[in-house]
Amino acid sequence: MRELYESGLPLKKVCERVGASRATVTRHLRKAGVRLRNQGLDDAELKIATARYRAGDTLKQIGKALGVSPTTVGTYLRSSGTELRPSRAVAGVPHTPRCASGSPERTGAEA
Repeated sequence: MRELYESGLPLKKVCERVGASRATVTRHLRKAGVRLRNQGLDDAELKIATARYRAGDTLKQIGKALGVSPTTVGTYLRSSGTELRPSRAVAGVPHTPRCASGSPERTGAEA
């Protein structure tokens, strides 16, 4: 991995060659003391992110799918001219606690 990345191969291509996720390759490279180049979205990934965002996906969902942070997704979407929806907190949507399974917790009469 290290040799591929340090030879100038993009992280995405290193991931494809070794058959591992971006997060796994990044973790191994950092452990090996490799200084990572600027990470972000390429043009194809930005198109995917834009389409998914317009279809209703959250920045978190898109980031997870593309192997980058939600902040990175938001930055790239804004820089490409996409207007971001207000966050749940700003929009006044109450937080829904989630249980370990990822579904909303049941309370009161629902339980």
